[in-house]
Amino acid sequence: MSQKISQRIGEALSLCLLLIVAGCSAAASTPATSSSGGVLYSVGGGNITPTPVFPTYTVGAWVSNPSPSLHDNITIYAVVRKQPTDMTQPPTAPAGAQVNFSIIGVRNQTVGTDPSGYAAFQTTADGNPLQPQQIYVTVSIGNQQVASTYTFYTILPTQYPFPTEPPQATPTP
Repeated sequence: MSQKISQRIGEALSLCLLLIVAGCSAAASTPATSSSGGVLYSVGGGNITPTPVFPTYTVGAWVSNPSPSLHDNITIYAVVRKQPTDMTQPPTAPAGAQVNFSIIGVRNQTVGTDPSGYAAFQTTADGNPLQPQQIYVTVSIGNQQVASTYTFYTILPTQYPFPTEPPQATPTP
């Protein structure tokens, strides 16, 4: 008998929980009638898009050696892509893109992209060891900035060889 009572209490609690959840979700949504006669609920009042708009231009940047020694030669790369607005085709390299590499507090360099959308800038690793050197990368097309990103490198500290003591014993023949 007590098992049946426990089962009824569990069913009653489940029903109450279901009604609470249904009441909360109905209050936060707006009903709309679909073309098939069913009812659709739009959460948030319909003023948000379900998928954010993808940017037209994108840029990625990286460093040939993210942890060089001081004054090592490094190359900073960037790849620029133009995305079709309907996203039905793969991205392409935009024509006439100019990439500005700004190593913050050190130097700036502007380079045009090649036909594949890549740009590269060779420099030396300057800055303070163990402190990341930020590189702000911006893309401009026709004097209008269309995309930007950051990358960085961190200079390793100078390694000195450990001192060695001269031998104390004379080798035997």
